[in-house]
Amino acid sequence: MSLLARTRGRYPVRRQERRMGIVCALACVGDVFVKDSSGRKREYLSSHSADVIVVGDDWAGRLDDLRDHCDVVYLPRTPDVSTAGIIRSIRDDLD
Repeated sequence: MSLLARTRGRYPVRRQERRMGIVCALACVGDVFVKDSSGRKREYLSSHSADVIVVGDDWAGRLDDLRDHCDVVYLPRTPDVSTAGIIRSIRDDLD
């Protein structure tokens, strides 16, 4: 079971490989890696020589302790672009 499924109780609509491919296709992205343990972020950043970690602003402030290792960027969430929103849309279409 994926980390996301364990923490949120459901799988994402888009498979991990597809989501990683979308991010990797961005010209400003050098590499994408999956963390499978929240307690090992610093280790992942070191082993991948990461300059920046980018996460949604729902994590705002929670990764600030990593700023001594790399830049931490919190991006605003995009309204209606979420697994919950996609599921809701599909359910509405079925009703």
